[in-house]
Amino acid sequence: MHVIIRFHTTSFLTYFKSVIMAKVHYRCSDLGYQCSFEYDGPKPEDILPRIKMHMKYAHQIQELSPEEIEKVKSKFRTVE
Repeated sequence: MHVIIRFHTTSFLTYFKSVIMAKVHYRCSDLGYQCSFEYDGPKPEDILPRIKMHMKYAHQIQELSPEEIEKVKSKFRTVE
């Protein structure tokens, strides 16, 4: 017995692009800073350490509070 699985090419490609190729994008200016810093990566947890480092050196914020981290995360956008 053989099982044949068929995918509709367009829907499979759309799914693949949305799951595999989508990136999370962050702009510092979205938080109200006059700053041109932008960063993106595959997942939020991948870009958060870099954003924390940027905040420390560019904006002299030594450590982000949990509330500030949530505010940063709220500005993440998914891009393809």
